[in-house]
Amino acid sequence: MKPLPFTRPPWMPRMVALLFLWAVLVVPGLAAGVVISWGHTYSSTRNVPANLGRVSAVAAGGGHGLALTPSGSVVAWGDDWAGQATVPPELGNDVKAIAAGSAHSVALKNGGTVVAWGWGEYGQTAVPDGLSDVVSIASGPYHTLAVKSDGTVVAWGATQSLDYGQTTVPADLTDVKAVAGGGYHSLALKNGGTVVAWGLNGQGQCSVPDGLTNVVAISAGERHSLALKSDGTVVAWGYNSSGQIDVPVGLSDVVQIVAGSAASLAVKSDGTTVFWGYNYENWWTPPAKLPGLKSISFNSVVLAVLEFQPLVELSAPTVVGGSTANIKGTVSIPAADTAPLKVTLSRSNSAVSVPTSVTIPAGATSATFNVTHNLVSTTTPVTVTASALGYTNVANLSVTPLKATTLKVNSSGLYGGRTASAVVWFNAAPRVALNFQTASDSSAVTAPGTVSLPPNSTFAAFSLTTHPVVTTTTANITASVGASPEASAPLKVVASPTIVSFTMPSVIYGNQRSSGKVTLNSTAIADQVITLSGDAALGIPSSVTVAAGRSYANFSVWPADVATITTAHSNASMPFSAVGAQTTINPLVVLSVTVPSTTARGGDPVPVTVTLTRTVAVDTTVTLAYSSTNIAGPTSVTVLAGAKSVQFTATTLAVTSNKSVSVTASRNGVSVRRSLTLTP
Repeated sequence: MKPLPFTRPPWMPRMVALLFLWAVLVVPGLAAGVVISWGHTYSSTRNVPANLGRVSAVAAGGGHGLALTPSGSVVAWGDDWAGQATVPPELGNDVKAIAAGSAHSVALKNGGTVVAWGWGEYGQTAVPDGLSDVVSIASGPYHTLAVKSDGTVVAWGATQSLDYGQTTVPADLTDVKAVAGGGYHSLALKNGGTVVAWGLNGQGQCSVPDGLTNVVAISAGERHSLALKSDGTVVAWGYNSSGQIDVPVGLSDVVQIVAGSAASLAVKSDGTTVFWGYNYENWWTPPAKLPGLKSISFNSVVLAVLEFQPLVELSAPTVVGGSTANIKGTVSIPAADTAPLKVTLSRSNSAVSVPTSVTIPAGATSATFNVTHNLVSTTTPVTVTASALGYTNVANLSVTPLKATTLKVNSSGLYGGRTASAVVWFNAAPRVALNFQTASDSSAVTAPGTVSLPPNSTFAAFSLTTHPVVTTTTANITASVGASPEASAPLKVVASPTIVSFTMPSVIYGNQRSSGKVTLNSTAIADQVITLSGDAALGIPSSVTVAAGRSYANFSVWPADVATITTAHSNASMPFSAVGAQTTINPLVVLSVTVPSTTARGGDPVPVTVTLTRTVAVDTTVTLAYSSTNIAGPTSVTVLAGAKSVQFTATTLAVTSNKSVSVTASRNGVSVRRSLTLTP
């Protein structure tokens, strides 16, 4: 076995050379959070840019650091003696994963290709030609690993004196979903939950424990290996120079692991951390908790991405209290977590109610909750507070009163003794029925007092009763939810006029349109509705309105198609007067049937015209009959509305001698015949 090389480049401090930590852990799914760091006091990796902003993942190299932003760009800092911190421009915003070795950097692009840069003396940046369809990457100090979409692994680097087989992927290795690069060995996690190792095994780092199954995550240190099982326990094997494989007794509920050179770190579901192994001057003692840990990379410096504090937002800044407006609150975090996140909620005023807490599900970035609001008499500011992970955030909501905004009466002028309808609109619909008050400031109008606004409605209708007055009187009608009037409208009450004449046609034909007229004894001060009634055969409307400023109104008379002479009666009425009329309705019959000539040659078409007694108001049908088979045509024709006659073409047969034929048109018992002679 070749001796383990510890020759260090001149740029590398001796302590760093002895304490390189290679592992990088990224929680599945791009995250977004803040970067924190701890570890080697003098390493350039700790010089995280102050303006780095939100980050999805980090990778710690020997003296440099990498960060992947949510937009897919890469930021690098620290030592750059080999260009390891000089991000290739061609990466753009197209990166989905990163990894770092001792002095080289690796990026996985969205299209499945890999880019590597920095120190390449041992081939660690020599990406194999044609490598594509890569889904994940990892890096040791001097070699690089890639998992392809077909579950195979490609490795490169660690050439010359550093070749301990860590890039010699087992020929039968397939179905891999993740890899990890150690100092001189490599690990692969298969989809079935088993682990495969290859490379230097001088300290047992490649001796995967027999029966190890149900593994969900792996990490590789310089000469030891870690595995996280689905039950939250950790298994370690390999070199134990500093207790790095002495998993604490009873350690469970672990959700994340990461291996350093000679140390190990576990993060439990509640964010608490457990550390064991080499810890020179307590450099690598982690914070007691890493809540919302999204990415961690363990080298001479530990870089970690923690989620941002939860934010609370409301779907609207203002709401009408007690209305049906659906106010939703949203608690969000910059990235999904591997465990549910419970957020405590509170409000500053009883004008609204919120649940005591809301939980953001595992794998989600937000959760919503209902904000119930209540009726208020004055505008009330309310603060909704969300607290989690030691952070508190607030959202403001202004709760305004539910009130009447518009009141309309169906007429600006109404004659005394009549009933008016009114509609009041509100600024919002209530969740439950809401009583409001109506009033009139004049004895000429009586308002109903208490009226109910139905649930889910923004308006309500009510009736107003007017009383006879000697002179015109204007009443002010008001509606309100609160103590003071909120909406108002005037209603004019005028003395009622009387009908002086009701004019109807004395004689009219069925299906013929005509008109009638109602005349008052004075000009109408406001619209005056006259009730009309009569026999159905007359076809008059149920009412006619004399517009304000006029003393009469016309209306349509559209009698039915009667079969016999019909006497019809009609009446025009209003509260204090009524006038009747009588109309004779004659049946609409055929007046004539005409042809161009009294003779026609047999076989020639014959134009025929049917004329009615009056122009019709609606399409009217006339029945046709023919005297023999020598002449034929339609069995009926239609006189179109607005016309008095209709023309059609009759067909004839050739004859050898003169033949007398006829066409008969019939309607309402009256038939008219037209004869003609067919000639050879």
